[in-house]
Amino acid sequence: MKNSQSPFTDVDLTIENYRPFSILSLACLLLAALAGIITIVKPSLIFGSVAMAVFASAILIWLHPQRQKLLGYRLAGIALFISLFVVAASIAYQQYRLVHLQNTAVRFCNEFLDLAKQGRMHELYQLTLNYDNRAKPGESLVERYGTLTSPGPELDMYLKQEPELSLRQDGDQAELNLLLKSYIEREIYKEKFMIGFKYNRPDGEARYFSMFLMRLDYPEPHGPQWYVYNITNYQPSIPRNLTQQQQGVESMPDDM
Repeated sequence: MKNSQSPFTDVDLTIENYRPFSILSLACLLLAALAGIITIVKPSLIFGSVAMAVFASAILIWLHPQRQKLLGYRLAGIALFISLFVVAASIAYQQYRLVHLQNTAVRFCNEFLDLAKQGRMHELYQLTLNYDNRAKPGESLVERYGTLTSPGPELDMYLKQEPELSLRQDGDQAELNLLLKSYIEREIYKEKFMIGFKYNRPDGEARYFSMFLMRLDYPEPHGPQWYVYNITNYQPSIPRNLTQQQQGVESMPDDM
């Protein structure tokens, strides 16, 4: 007697119910993860994660269950989440870093100007040189640059520069007000900043000048090094003469 019951009776094996897997969604997830890692290592390449967020969004629209019978919708959603998270985190980190470096630049300028008011010209001159052109740790600044009364040619020229000369004369009576702080540009291993000040002299004269700073990334143990590569006097317009050491090209250690 033929058995009318079959073990496959409740199983629908029709080709219409087979949903193939979307290779494109898997590729999107892997590329989003790769772009995220690259963005974390090199934040300036954030455009990769932005592109992957757009790509993942397009795949989500294409794979919508009401339009396609392909599996992989969730993978595309995960890819979109990863991309958006990396982009948001990278932007937040860049903003935090920018504010931190600008505040560091302002602090460096204030320390520089305090040295000028204290008449510590040897230390001041050192801060206008890149790290490779400075006196080495333990080396006498007086022996290298001469005394204030009998300076060597490098220091002698620097002692005549403004606003350092006037700040040295005014001392603690000099009043300095921060006007602006600006991030100029970023290059390989170095970044530039501009910090603007208003300088009120004891006699009531008001001056305006901007300090231009360079931040150089050296390998440890030196690490980041700052120096003032230029100062522009706006009101009044007083030219500055750079010494040969100050004109030296920024150089990096051979092992970089």
